[in-house]
Amino acid sequence: MKLTKAQKVKKVEEGTKELKNKQTLVFVDFSGTKVEELKRLRRTLTEAKAKTEVIKKRLLRIMLKNHGANYDPMQTKAQVITVFGEGDISSVAAPIYKFSKELTAKNKKETFKVVGGYDLVKNVALSGEEVTAIGKLPSREVLIAQVVGTLAAPIRAFLYILSEKAKQSALVNKQETPSNIEKAETPKPEKTEPVVEKITTPQETKAESAGPAQADELVEIPKQTE
Repeated sequence: MKLTKAQKVKKVEEGTKELKNKQTLVFVDFSGTKVEELKRLRRTLTEAKAKTEVIKKRLLRIMLKNHGANYDPMQTKAQVITVFGEGDISSVAAPIYKFSKELTAKNKKETFKVVGGYDLVKNVALSGEEVTAIGKLPSREVLIAQVVGTLAAPIRAFLYILSEKAKQSALVNKQETPSNIEKAETPKPEKTEPVVEKITTPQETKAESAGPAQADELVEIPKQTE
């Protein structure tokens, strides 16, 4: 539907006002995308606090110029859909990249392509490749968790080493206590066999001194009875 001049002026005014409340713009070539697929994209972007709108490139160029943005959407020949995001570029680029990847896998060809982007806060234009690269990155929360984990790993290792050193020091101190040193230096007494002294009776002594022959004489022979 062709817009009248008054409608175009109103569209530019509304678009210029909209840019003041947004941080990010992403421009996508949707020429090969079906209507149902675009509806699914809109629902996904709504969760990311972003919205899509099809704006003629000439009108979009005027809006950006009024806002002071240095970007010319006329540089691409494709029909583009503009994504307005309230968050930073990653909050919009991530769901767009995921949607594009799923759509390409489904259709076996690229039917949805990012052609550019713009950071309205920093006033920086981005190429389609740069927006896609940002979309591939983990979320801010995941990146922070990864950085914290990387920084914490050496600290955990250092604390473990200190703990092991403390255990070793405690063991050495225990081994070097006075009681343990005395026990180690005091020799054990040698084990000696008890001396058994043989005691002889007077009769045994007399028998031994008499010799074998005399000992026989001392034996009393009993008398025979008739």
